[in-house]
Amino acid sequence: MKDQKDFIKKYSLGSYLKMPFFISLLDEDENVVFFNKQAEKMTGLKAASVFGNNFTDTFILHETQEVFREYFFKSHLKKKTFKPFTSIFVTKEYKTLYLEWTGIRESLHGRDYLFLIGKELTDSFSAISGILTQIIHDMNNSATFVIGNVPFLRESWNDIKKHLDECYSNDPDLEIARLVYPFFKEDYPQMISDIETGCKRIKHVVAKFKEIERITAHVKKK
Repeated sequence: MKDQKDFIKKYSLGSYLKMPFFISLLDEDENVVFFNKQAEKMTGLKAASVFGNNFTDTFILHETQEVFREYFFKSHLKKKTFKPFTSIFVTKEYKTLYLEWTGIRESLHGRDYLFLIGKELTDSFSAISGILTQIIHDMNNSATFVIGNVPFLRESWNDIKKHLDECYSNDPDLEIARLVYPFFKEDYPQMISDIETGCKRIKHVVAKFKEIERITAHVKKK
């Protein structure tokens, strides 16, 4: 389709134009095919100028683009609805806004589209808390993955060092990662232990943050 007007007409999207919150419709490649009046107002851009542009590259702060894509486009391809997701949004004047996003995936004439709905968070505490929650969640997942592989690293080392000892007996100048073998043999197990300790510290920070988050939520309810 040539422009947004054709898209609105074909899929009867006129009712979304004047809704009081940011609405954009994205195709499977993250390209904008619909941009309502509130989206124009918040971004300072006309729908015609963003039609066909990649939404994530255009509007989402570079440092959070990967997380945004992972949430809405990569990990949940079969998911129909999404829980709120907070991110930093960049306007035409390079003003940053904190937006809480929700998404609804719909199939229109055999093609999948994502209705992306954004609500500005004027409460800075809520905005920062939302972003921190996502960061902590990603930290926890990464730490869990790494710490889960530590036993495999230890077991592998116990098997590999026998062969390395044999190589060293035949080649006293053996180096691994720019270290002479005796130093490497001594340092490698400690490195594995340091990785495990670091991951446990990350998970401790995550647990503390979740505890604070629960207390904050309880206080807000009161």
